[in-house]
Amino acid sequence: MNKSYISTFTKSSIIKGTIILTFAGFITRIIGFLFRIFLTGKIGAEGLGIYQLIFPIQIVCFSFCTMGFEMAISKLVAANRKSSDNAGLYYLISGILMSVIISVVIAIIVFTNSDYIARRLLLEPRCSELVMYMSLSIPLASIHSCICGYYLGIKNSRIPALTQVIEQLIRVISIYLIIMLFEKYNYRVTPVVAVMGSVIGELSSTVYCILSINKNLRKNFKYPVFCQKIKSVSKELFMLSFPLTLNKLMLSILQSIQSVLIPSMLITYGLSYKDALSIYGIILGLVLPLIMFPSAIVNSMALLLLPTISEADSNNNTDRIQIATEKATFFSIVFGILCLGIFARYGNEISLLLFRNNSGEYISSLGLICPFIFVTATMASTINGLGHTEITFIHNIVSTLIQILSIIFLIPRYGINGYISGLIISTVISAISHYISMYRLIKFKLNIRKSFIYPFIVIFLLIKICDFVFLNIIALNSIYAFICSGVVICILYSLIYINIFKHLS
Repeated sequence: MNKSYISTFTKSSIIKGTIILTFAGFITRIIGFLFRIFLTGKIGAEGLGIYQLIFPIQIVCFSFCTMGFEMAISKLVAANRKSSDNAGLYYLISGILMSVIISVVIAIIVFTNSDYIARRLLLEPRCSELVMYMSLSIPLASIHSCICGYYLGIKNSRIPALTQVIEQLIRVISIYLIIMLFEKYNYRVTPVVAVMGSVIGELSSTVYCILSINKNLRKNFKYPVFCQKIKSVSKELFMLSFPLTLNKLMLSILQSIQSVLIPSMLITYGLSYKDALSIYGIILGLVLPLIMFPSAIVNSMALLLLPTISEADSNNNTDRIQIATEKATFFSIVFGILCLGIFARYGNEISLLLFRNNSGEYISSLGLICPFIFVTATMASTINGLGHTEITFIHNIVSTLIQILSIIFLIPRYGINGYISGLIISTVISAISHYISMYRLIKFKLNIRKSFIYPFIVIFLLIKICDFVFLNIIALNSIYAFICSGVVICILYSLIYINIFKHLS
């Protein structure tokens, strides 16, 4: 095993790209998260709940015409990086053509049937206008996702990173300006403004992606060669993207079903329709985005891990696969346990500081999913990179079905805590299933003591020490104690595990 080569490869390709994407992810999530709090103040928790209702439809549409092509382009471009005929550009153009055709058809169907979708599928007539505006973003998303997939395939994370930042900034600025304009002329601010801003943000990111790829296309893209190769290129791309699209589509449909079911089951539990929408908005619009906020690091690493594994697999380099997977998995679990500790211990303080409501219990409970959902994302990238997309498809379907069953049977009895319990259970089962598959594919073995037990002990001791110092010795109030403890815990925990990570073989 050439460890020096692997180490250099890992540092230059994964870590550098992860840092760039993570930085962009944190910027966009901080902006989006703070702005979501502002938006909630303008449209209320019920309005946020109505806004959240359209996301299942949006995710289904995007899954049908963007996500499968993005992953397929990334994988094929990575596998053909060393080709002399710029094969990656042919995969990109072929993917854009297929994706745009499908997305335009989907957008027209959604736009012309927005009222039916709102009334019959989402069971909320007020979503009709939101769905109509949302449909305009579908073709735009198909273009920029394909281009981002190409750049990830050639290990250039700068363009996808800047795309995220530009989209989020323009979206937030647009929504803010629209709200100010509405208030100036005494128009009622509704969730529609959020969708309008999202479309403008999607347009800006698409324009940026087209401008970024234009120079490369004019220099290296050979139209006659593409015409000769379009049949084979399109067939190869379609054969790879189809199972990925089917995976994402089926999963999105099931997730959409569960999103629509939650408010209905909360009403069955005994809540009013307004209270059900409010809790739904708080959980899916505030708490879950907060819990998933740190995942920007893991998601960035997972995006780059897939083409890395794909390229190594095409070269039959099992050493590279083992080392990259081992480091990525270890980091995901250790980082997830840090997040678990912070959310579980300081959920109430975080809720009071950020939301000024009583959602602390939800934050503490959902913090339990962090290590499992983080490591699942990492292992899924390895499995998909090896070409076994059917495995992640089955695991995701089972996980989502468990969540749907918990919604149907647990929410009417235990309220929103029933959904939280089902989400935790499904996440743990998904992580275990992914690990079993990883072991069968590449004989990957997880050191439970080093990956789980030691980090749990470290985070537990750090929390206890910081609580004792800041609450009892210095005697700060709970909010200030949380801020000081959080900073100290993150610094000390990071110092401990950065050193371990460097020496991980």
